[in-house]
Amino acid sequence: MIKDLKQMAFKGETNIKLSYILDGIITLLGVDNDFIYKYTYINLLKNISSIESYIISQIEKINHKTLKSH
Repeated sequence: MIKDLKQMAFKGETNIKLSYILDGIITLLGVDNDFIYKYTYINLLKNISSIESYIISQIEKINHKTLKSH
């Protein structure tokens, strides 16, 4: 995710993909239980249809990459 954003910045791109934003929100919620805007972000995610499926697919993708690298 960071690598993709870094490449966008170097290329001067200004349109960030929604998936990058969602991945950032989901990651942040996963690593910082005391995040000040935690409930605001959770409520935002709850309003996105099929967000559960998206989160599950991202977890499966990460697991696949992790298993593949070992």
